[in-house]
Amino acid sequence: MNQRDTFINAVRDCAALPECVRDSATSATGIETSSFDVTYLEFLDLQIGLNARGDEWSRRLRSRRSGLTEWCDIPLVGGRIAVGSDDYTIKVDPRTQAIVYWEHYAD
Repeated sequence: MNQRDTFINAVRDCAALPECVRDSATSATGIETSSFDVTYLEFLDLQIGLNARGDEWSRRLRSRRSGLTEWCDIPLVGGRIAVGSDDYTIKVDPRTQAIVYWEHYAD
């Protein structure tokens, strides 16, 4: 299965995502496989400590760090889905074909 199909199937099968996102799976953009290393986690720690964009953003970064830490150095398929004026960024483990992390950006 290619990375696009893996991503779309994982989104469609994830009950934790809002139905509107699952229904929009085929409109996903920017689907690619990538990984990050410990320097990304260190960067998140620095940004959280600086709190430069305020408490709400720092909370988002803490959540991201917590949600992605166990996936350090592991390739994930990521993509973005726009639903109306909202955006969702999603990470999928291609081995299990399951979503491991997602974020919602409300307009």
